[in-house]
Amino acid sequence: MTIAEAPLADAAARDAYEALRAVSPQRSAFASLAFADAVAGAFGLTGRIALARSPAGEVTGGVIVYEKRLGPLRVAARPPMADDAGPILAAPLDAAAVHARASPLDALAAWAQARFHQATWVLHPSLTDARPLVWAGWRLTPAWEYHVEIRADPAGTFGRSVRQRLRAHADAYAIVPASAGEVAALAAGSLDRKGVPPPDPSAVGAVGQAMLDAGLARAWTARRAEAPAGPPVAGVVALVEPPRATYWIVGRRADGGPAATLLVDHLAREAARAGCRTLSLGGANVPGVADFKRSFGGALTPHLVARWARGPLALRDALADLRRR
Repeated sequence: MTIAEAPLADAAARDAYEALRAVSPQRSAFASLAFADAVAGAFGLTGRIALARSPAGEVTGGVIVYEKRLGPLRVAARPPMADDAGPILAAPLDAAAVHARASPLDALAAWAQARFHQATWVLHPSLTDARPLVWAGWRLTPAWEYHVEIRADPAGTFGRSVRQRLRAHADAYAIVPASAGEVAALAAGSLDRKGVPPPDPSAVGAVGQAMLDAGLARAWTARRAEAPAGPPVAGVVALVEPPRATYWIVGRRADGGPAATLLVDHLAREAARAGCRTLSLGGANVPGVADFKRSFGGALTPHLVARWARGPLALRDALADLRRR
């Protein structure tokens, strides 16, 4: 197994990577070149493509990394705004290759360890066999998302309290197409109220708009029906690429009421029409947020955050672990 590395802008590497993504079980909008281009540009990161090739020359795996510098140290950073950002493979891992330490995931991990002083990958939920990373010394941390099965009538899968809110408030709000910038401003306001420093809203809006322009996202805001020309009270930019849709950039004003619930219902219906089978509601790792997402009747789905470091960055990670204990 060999690794070929190229800048994100390299045309041949992009073609090979996109062909891999088209067949990969880890296919997602977060793994798309459109997302990589937008995030790298908006947040000042250097994108690189690494492709694993078999002895016969077939591309068996690949990863886009987002490089930044900490002085002389090279870091493959976890990109902002990504629910998953890690290797994609042409097929599920072969157990014999894993046991022989000869899988494409082994090769990509070895390349990252040689190339960077620190690397963080957020594995796609379908990548459940992460033993090559464990055996290579990576630290794995579990995280969770709620995934909702999309049906012709999505509300049929929602919890009872959600269905009651939809019936009671269906006529109270108008849901209209929006720009990513409108939603990014609402999202920044939501984080401010929670005491969480938001990322630069202009950068978030730029990434969201790039995904809209690429045809991989949809955006809506909810406005009060009695004042349709008034300011939006909630909004969402959703990634929509069959078979999965993702509740992505979201925000709500303090007086937004049940508008967010209506937006999830609207998203599920639009995703069903687009041919999606699953709606990811994103992270379920904070109790209050997780409870809201649980109310839509989805399945709790685990995935793994993989991190590796050497030298002074390994020491920094170890000290951070001690402080958290």
